[in-house]
Amino acid sequence: MISVENERNFENMLFADASALPPPQDTVTPWHTAMHYILWGLGLAASCFSIAGHYVGAGMVVNNGVKVIKPIILIVLVLLLVKVVSGI
Repeated sequence: MISVENERNFENMLFADASALPPPQDTVTPWHTAMHYILWGLGLAASCFSIAGHYVGAGMVVNNGVKVIKPIILIVLVLLLVKVVSGI
């Protein structure tokens, strides 16, 4: 349980750190700064696997239709029901 003293300490830390906000306007360069933190390899791999997954999924639907999609939908619905009931 969170005590009142911990909450006060947390608020004091927030106020102390927030005193420097906002930063000077000439130091804010969001686009330039963000470009240094983008994981280009991960993004490229994710997009390639996404395209491949969509291609394979569309092929499965066209070739096998109901006998593939119906069990997948039932599995997803059961997992969703478990998630909702358990409150995850």
